[in-house]
Amino acid sequence: RRRLWVPWVRFRGGYFSHSINKRLVLRMSENESITTRADFIKFLAELSEDYQNNVKGWENATLEQFLNALQAYSQDIDGYYKNMNLAVDPDQASWRVFADMLAGARVYE
Repeated sequence: RRRLWVPWVRFRGGYFSHSINKRLVLRMSENESITTRADFIKFLAELSEDYQNNVKGWENATLEQFLNALQAYSQDIDGYYKNMNLAVDPDQASWRVFADMLAGARVYE
């Protein structure tokens, strides 16, 4: 499994794909607004909608692939925060960190 320390998670053929739900990508870049359980539930609904409407845009579309990517991305998420110059401590559990891990696992290689 190739690990990338790019400003965003690499998608097939580049860093962004037109098939990715742009609302969800924007939401990931604004995950600091996910501070409550209600925010997280809304995020999960958007993530589910993205999967239903855009499964081809998911690098890890099976449960096995997704869980493997979630585990790997959870270990590597500090690199994402560092590359994006975000002052987030991934060792401090928060709704935002959970959302970032789930969103990143969709496409993490």
